[in-house]
Amino acid sequence: MVDFDKAFRKTPDSFTKGISTHLRELQRKADVIVKKKLSVGLVFAIVIILIAVTALAAYTLHRSARADALLRARQALSAEYGLTSETMGLFGFELAQSGDAWTATFTPTGFHQQPLGEYLVTLSPGKQPETAWTYDDVDPEVWQSGSLDSPVWGQPQLLKALRDKNAAMDALSRMDPAWLSQESFAPMHAPPDIQSLQEGELLWFGQIIQEAEPGPEDMSREEATAIAMAAIVEESSLTMADMDAAEVLMDFYERENETPLWMFSVQFYLQGDGISQDWGVVVDARTGEVLLVNALTGGNG
Repeated sequence: MVDFDKAFRKTPDSFTKGISTHLRELQRKADVIVKKKLSVGLVFAIVIILIAVTALAAYTLHRSARADALLRARQALSAEYGLTSETMGLFGFELAQSGDAWTATFTPTGFHQQPLGEYLVTLSPGKQPETAWTYDDVDPEVWQSGSLDSPVWGQPQLLKALRDKNAAMDALSRMDPAWLSQESFAPMHAPPDIQSLQEGELLWFGQIIQEAEPGPEDMSREEATAIAMAAIVEESSLTMADMDAAEVLMDFYERENETPLWMFSVQFYLQGDGISQDWGVVVDARTGEVLLVNALTGGNG
């Protein structure tokens, strides 16, 4: 799997950006935070039942403005550059809002940043998404060959790198021999707000939230899990059948003066393509609104 610990040393500010960051911190504190696993078989049954029962009621997932903007930005990258949910899992994201417009920036976190470049998507009301890539001016033939020795990595290289991490690391080391040396990584220091977290606490977009137990007015584990699974299927190439192979980690958090949250880490390793996926989903525990969906992906190694 991609060495995310080393990758994150190159981008220390990513500690505060994106749901993958928050779920990584949750997993890092696994020795003090009790995780609750739900039977995968039960989860799969719940999803199937939910879809069958609610289809008649024209049930649809409801996303927050942020989650919807992130989904539309990813769809724009897929349409313009052919990126898939697997390869987009190699990029962290940052969303900025200005009125009704959104700007999404996608920065590599899993491999050397230079050949991957950054992607930018601008979403403006009444307009088609505007996309940009660091290497838009490069002749597409440079990367469409799929060679890992190309100085620019597009979708073909990203997918190949996920399927053969060792070959990808070798190619990157040839490009930049110092890349994987300890000296080339800046030391990573957690921001003060993370350093001060107490047992059972998590940082959620600048707000400290506290692990708790759901009450009678909160959405059940089963219903929240069904929503999280449906959101993953809608945003990925995964199917309902893939859910049977998932490991589900879930926690309930309270927010001061706001509705509580269900947070999920749904992990897959698909033997067919050798790509591991760790999906993070956050669901409003009162309304069922999907607040954020994100994935980290890794490959054979």
